[in-house]
Amino acid sequence: MIHRHREETIHTLARHGVNLATARGLLRCGTTLHRLAEADCNGDWPYAKGGGELCPKCSHGYFHASAIKRNGCPHCRAVKMAETLCPEGWRLEVQGDPRGRVLYIVAPNGTEITVG
Repeated sequence: MIHRHREETIHTLARHGVNLATARGLLRCGTTLHRLAEADCNGDWPYAKGGGELCPKCSHGYFHASAIKRNGCPHCRAVKMAETLCPEGWRLEVQGDPRGRVLYIVAPNGTEITVG
């Protein structure tokens, strides 16, 4: 099932003119963001419910201090990487509910593609 979704997403992105390396990078970011959303929901590492530090860049949840680097928390870094990979004219939509897709990219024509 996971491989099928992955291949369908790569195929859809390719039909919209996105190269394979970019599609794979976006899928990687989507997987990371989904894993982080699940960890936030469950209170797993790197999130620390009721303690830890708030990320100074995004204020996204509480992280253990060791998870926050100079360039932000794991969530900030994954979103920044996805923004870097996103083709010009496209936009990203990130939502934090792990029961669905966490990362969407929207093509210039309005087509929404779930990435992770």
